[in-house]
Amino acid sequence: MPDARTMFREGRVATYVVLGVAAVFGMVTLALMSASLFTYENVMIFVDGLDRLTH
Repeated sequence: MPDARTMFREGRVATYVVLGVAAVFGMVTLALMSASLFTYENVMIFVDGLDRLTH
């Protein structure tokens, strides 16, 4: 029978694991979203637009 301290520590570890997984998932989602925004075609369109603005 584990005492309250052990159960508290295990609960805290589980919370950290869940937070870590959520953070990684969020970062991957953000990276995929920014990657789809910064595709080669979009960057070229943006550069072309800047070029027209400056000339």
